[in-house]
Amino acid sequence: MTPDELRQIKRGMAALTACAVGAFDPAYQERFLTNLDQAYNHLRDNPAGEGNHDLELLSWTRDMLTGWASTA
Repeated sequence: MTPDELRQIKRGMAALTACAVGAFDPAYQERFLTNLDQAYNHLRDNPAGEGNHDLELLSWTRDMLTGWASTA
């Protein structure tokens, strides 16, 4: 898989996740974002293999849901 193909897959997954979560009520979205932040922090603090791909996917998902860049 090329880096461009991987980037496209990650962007697509982030967009699909953001669309699905965005269809739920605001309380669900807040819980999801809290869990997303916890997952981001866990992966950032406990890297395994190529963790940057994981962090990027989570960051993009957050950005698509909230509309602003996160420094999670």
